[in-house]
Amino acid sequence: MADSRETSTLSTEIERMTTLSTQEIFAELHRVGVDIDQEVFRKVAGKHHSINAVARRWEANRGTSPALLTAATVALWDRLCTDLFCWEDFASLMRKGIEDIQSGNRMQALDKWLNAWRSLRNFAVEQSVRDISVFDAQVMENVLPMDLFSWVQDVEMELTNQVDEFPQLAQALLDYTTSFRDTFPSSATPILLNMQSAQSVALFVLGDAAAADAICEELCNAYPDDAWTFIDWGDEYSPRYHRNPALVDVEKARRIYERGLATATEDVETLHERIASLTTEA
Repeated sequence: MADSRETSTLSTEIERMTTLSTQEIFAELHRVGVDIDQEVFRKVAGKHHSINAVARRWEANRGTSPALLTAATVALWDRLCTDLFCWEDFASLMRKGIEDIQSGNRMQALDKWLNAWRSLRNFAVEQSVRDISVFDAQVMENVLPMDLFSWVQDVEMELTNQVDEFPQLAQALLDYTTSFRDTFPSSATPILLNMQSAQSVALFVLGDAAAADAICEELCNAYPDDAWTFIDWGDEYSPRYHRNPALVDVEKARRIYERGLATATEDVETLHERIASLTTEA
């Protein structure tokens, strides 16, 4: 009940602030001991990139309503800082995308998530951040609905899952995974490998087998004991498991699976099953 009252109070304050001029909002802040002007506000906003973080920074008189400080910050941000990256705006797109997925509106979710991604990518370039985990450490607690380490992988998985049904998403998948690797090259190795593997999926769907093969070759050379690097690669040429029918090549699939048998240490039985399936399909 307390949370709902606080939310109602904040909504009321935000609505009130929208009726005031910018100077009147600053006057309200001055009245409660927050002595700032437009220049100071933009400077603080540009440091924190978070409405909540900025609102909590103000040293107001004792007893000042937090809702007033937050509402004033919201109103001023909307007028003075629309050119700045804002974690709350980013979080809103993340959250709406999650809600779309839960409602079965996956294409709408991807549209929101890719818009969020573009804003995050630009912010990362601006801030010279090269590891996605750096942002997880910087962003204020409870602002994002999930950590960025997980979210960027969810975006990739959602695109990869949807590209089988909607091949037109292949370019979006390629653009996303390529830009992630270019923007955050110092991120954890598992994320970078997932992005690289997804790049190959997009390239296969787009028909660029040479570029996709180069990525798969690199992954197989790096992880020769992992059967699934060979399985995923061979599947792209398999009559049963392919994504792009124009690339089906039984003998090439067989050669890739057999390469896996020579080096893989686990899931070898799956490689045997894949090879057997080629005979069945032939």
